[in-house]
Amino acid sequence: MRLYPEELAWHTNLSRKILRKSPQLEKFHQFLVSETESGNISRQEAVSMIPPLLLNVQPHHKILDMCAAPGSKTTQLIEMLHADMNVPFPEGFVIANDVDNKRCYLLVHQAKRLSSPCIMVVNHDASSIPRLQMDVGGRKEILFYDRILCDVPCSGDGTMRKNIDVWKKWTTLNSLQLHGLQLRIATRGAEQLAEGGRMVYSTCSLNPIEDEAVIASLLEKSEAQVTEGVRLWCTVQLCCQSEVHCKTGETKPGQETVCPGALELADVSNELPGLKWMPGITQWKVMTKDGQWFTDWDAVPHSRHTQIRPTMFPLKDLEKLRAMHLERILPHHQNTGGFFVAVLVKKSSMPWNKRQPKFPVSGSFQPITDSRALLTSGQPSFTFAAGNDDKPCPGLARKMQPGLFAMDLNCLLVPFQGGPGSRVEKKENLSLQGKSTETRGSTQLSPADPTEGAPTDPSKLESPSVTGTGDTEIAHATEDLENNGNRKDGVCG
Repeated sequence: MRLYPEELAWHTNLSRKILRKSPQLEKFHQFLVSETESGNISRQEAVSMIPPLLLNVQPHHKILDMCAAPGSKTTQLIEMLHADMNVPFPEGFVIANDVDNKRCYLLVHQAKRLSSPCIMVVNHDASSIPRLQMDVGGRKEILFYDRILCDVPCSGDGTMRKNIDVWKKWTTLNSLQLHGLQLRIATRGAEQLAEGGRMVYSTCSLNPIEDEAVIASLLEKSEAQVTEGVRLWCTVQLCCQSEVHCKTGETKPGQETVCPGALELADVSNELPGLKWMPGITQWKVMTKDGQWFTDWDAVPHSRHTQIRPTMFPLKDLEKLRAMHLERILPHHQNTGGFFVAVLVKKSSMPWNKRQPKFPVSGSFQPITDSRALLTSGQPSFTFAAGNDDKPCPGLARKMQPGLFAMDLNCLLVPFQGGPGSRVEKKENLSLQGKSTETRGSTQLSPADPTEGAPTDPSKLESPSVTGTGDTEIAHATEDLENNGNRKDGVCG
């Protein structure tokens, strides 16, 4: 096969049934079986060899295969780690994950053929696969991967030539159900990718809802959109007269800014010269199970919102969509199955994983005089932490770290029980109040002062900066905000 480097792959037109049943091919079949068991050869679909090749694996790379079973691509990755015969024990490794416990045993069997010490098999949902830690110089550090293979579950309509069942079972509902899961898996992979690392997203489907729509949505999510008074990297929204900061270091007060994306598509059209392919498509429609078509999200009735999501439609910026380097491999290109592949490179941390920058807040908060300003029907009630009409919240001062905020305590709101005019029972949750019209978040402050129990003067709480929040908490908070508490898109629920 010309598409494989050094032409170390061979293609046969014989089906598995013919290989097994034909007496003339009995010895050839026995040869294939024995060499496969010993790890000398691997048998797989021709186009499924492409994603590992585009990862450009080196012996020192840390690799994550998110949806690894049955293991043909994983064995390719292991072979690439051991490609340099002068390196007997590579520094890199492969972590192969699959959500199905039974398929993990098949994955172990496949990897065991190669007798490599650089493979670990794990059983977890790829859309929420946890971060691992490793010991570096006596301290724990989060493991970020140099290469990630994201070969997600798909409807498989690109395999219709060899898989007869697809013709019987395929419906338009398949892609609608899988889109949410595919996007969550790709997003989780992007979070765990090291800066400068490469992630390959691939499917054996030709449906744009599973292909171009997922990539376009992922790239859009990687762009940090910052507006006045709202900082997307913060779990607490500070509603002050703040300035907008993007990662380029520019400051634009009172404007909406889209910072450069954390991910970008790599042009890999020249990395496999023998591969025939076509660019990704830029326009498509979304069809329901009963045959109803929709061209954009605005046309979707509310009753369909649980089945169709806005991320399934093309970007409105067609130039941006045309500039994407996406590869579609059609069956007639080189007598293979249909396939889609995209290569992403990470330039910086995802917006919701960035630590909150330290910025001055002194003098930027303006107290409000009406302590019942946020009383709205069906919404939580809030009151001030300190004021003329209510006593300060019990233990509030000692819960705040000395030097945390330089502001009037009338800028702090706490939720309370009871309506207007009734006795107020304050809670221990703090919320920051100001001018933004966005939904206001709240955060629970944990006791961090070693002198807990000792009274603290709130007037002495002065500091030029706000302490940042961890990456993991920010990621979870942002994910909850994006989904509005409803994670039941796709099949994962």
